[in-house]
Amino acid sequence: MEANIIYRISQGDEHAFDTLMDVCSPSLYRYALGIVRSREVAEEIVSDVFMEVWKMRGSLLEISSLESWMRKVTYCKAVTALRHDYSCPEGVSIDDIVNFNIDTAPSPDEEIISREDASLLNQAIQSLPEKCRHVFYLAKIDCMPYKEIALMLGITVATVSYHVGYAMDALRRVLRHD
Repeated sequence: MEANIIYRISQGDEHAFDTLMDVCSPSLYRYALGIVRSREVAEEIVSDVFMEVWKMRGSLLEISSLESWMRKVTYCKAVTALRHDYSCPEGVSIDDIVNFNIDTAPSPDEEIISREDASLLNQAIQSLPEKCRHVFYLAKIDCMPYKEIALMLGITVATVSYHVGYAMDALRRVLRHD
């Protein structure tokens, strides 16, 4: 994320804030949708995240990675939405999130991969265990550093590495048609 945009937002520049929303909304939306599985709730979560950014604009320069911070806020708001929807008095952990679903978005890579392979790959990703799929999504699709994933999910970097390795092995087997 460009430091100039963050600085301009911290100074109250609404145009810079609109730019941030245009750049980050799609990714945050897909992430929230993968957790809550409701388009309306995911849209509300993303809207709430940007409200938090605007409220915190005066201290944005103190945040080391605004994108990671927004992702963590998105995650917390999604879990809160799940808690509210399912009325779980003891809370919801990452292990309790059932059917984490990644909303697929077209990418330039899809032009290279055949439709059949892309379909197999999507099926393989969907067949991964929920926690593994979640970690894989953060690491490989959103390109988050393992350390940030570990901090966000409250797991070790080794656990993040294990889940990513497991997912990559499973996807390799599918693409090789083993």
